[in-house]
Amino acid sequence: MTGNAWKRAISVLACLVAMPPAARAEPVQIKPGLLQLNGNLELPDGKKVPDGEVLIIVHGMLSHYGQETIAALQKNLKQRGRATLAINLSLGIDDRKGPRACDVVHDYALAGARREVGHWVEWLYAQRARGVDLMGFSRGGAQVAAIGPELPTIRRMVLLAPAFATSLEQAAAYEKAYGHPLAPE
Repeated sequence: MTGNAWKRAISVLACLVAMPPAARAEPVQIKPGLLQLNGNLELPDGKKVPDGEVLIIVHGMLSHYGQETIAALQKNLKQRGRATLAINLSLGIDDRKGPRACDVVHDYALAGARREVGHWVEWLYAQRARGVDLMGFSRGGAQVAAIGPELPTIRRMVLLAPAFATSLEQAAAYEKAYGHPLAPE
């Protein structure tokens, strides 16, 4: 390359480095104990975690952070300038990704959700977030309602279609509504 070509290449590189980062989604992982936990961090254009508040989103039963409702919510909030961290509850599984199969035993103990959400809150504050809010969808909404008040550094809580009923209560409601039991045909 000629001297001018080098100067142009260096000039272009300098401009790219000086530009603010674009909006991005990035998978994040933490390993606060035996289990590796996964999340998806969505940051608006030119923003970093220390630039504002972050909303932690907890998924519903058998679900994960990539589930359509959660993914659409993250996308829409990012477009409105809101940083979000959608997390996967481990459900007792190391490095859990994707939905959870229906035909296996699940660990939905509230203590596990409390511990894992707490780890993510600590991680965000370690990244210098100015504040952390908490949102739960479906079963995640019921979990957030139960554990949120115990987390003193959470500013606000949002419950999106929270599912408070137990499986027995849901089965009874189904039978009452449709006149037959909730069971495979």
